[in-house]
Formats: sequence, structure tokens, C-alpha cells
Amino acid sequence: MPEPLSSEPWVTRYGLRLLWITGGLIAIAALFSIAQRMTTVHHLSQALATATAENATVAATHAALQTQIVLATQGANLDEHVRDATGMIRPGDEVLAPVPVGTLPSRATPPSPSPELQPQQPWRVWWRLFFGPLP
Repeated sequence: MPEPLSSEPWVTRYGLRLLWITGGLIAIAALFSIAQRMTTVHHLSQALATATAENATVAATHAALQTQIVLATQGANLDEHVRDATGMIRPGDEVLAPVPVGTLPSRATPPSPSPELQPQQPWRVWWRLFFGPLP
């Protein structure tokens, strides 16, 4: 014979199982949420480390550029001192060089003109470069 239907309510009959299943589902959802938040924290900490390294690089570049600016602005006053100490000249300056007495060339003899070079055919130039004089 089939068992008669129980007169006890379904909550009493399935209550403990239902409680365990609901608790398990809530625990799984909480674990997924925690894992997602840990992944987000990991990505954000990596982004923070990258941004910190880039910030340090930019700060070092900024400090180097500030140093170059200071040296460049101080160099404007240094220019005259360096030119006087080393004898360097600027374009447009007149250069006066002392010459010992008796070493001046005679102005009576004009310089001899250089003979004009005859244009050569390009193959002859290459022949001389690779093989020597023409036969």
C-alpha cells in the first residue's frame, strides 16, 4: 500500500534541506563577490604601481629639465667670461692676431694663379681610382 500523505507541513519536512541549500547558494555568491573584488583590487594595485613609476620618471625628467634651464640662464653671463678666457670669437667680430716683426710676407710678389683643371670624363676618373693610370 502506498504511504499516506504526511500531515506535517512542508516547512518542517524540507526546512532543514532548504536552509542548507539557501545558505550554500548565499555562500557561493559571497565567494564570487569576494573573488571579483580581489581581482579588482589586484588590477588597481598594478595600475597604481605603473602610475607611480611613470610619475617618478616624469619627476626625474622635470628635475633634469629644471637643472638645464638654470644652467642655460646662468650661461648667458658665463658667455663673456669664456670668450675672454679662451679667445673664442663670435661671427662678426674682428680678429687681431699679433705677428712678430720681420715675418710679414713681401707684398711685391703677387701669388701665382693656380692652373685651371680640365674637366675629365667620369669613366676615366673611376678607371684611375680602381686600376691606376690609363694604359
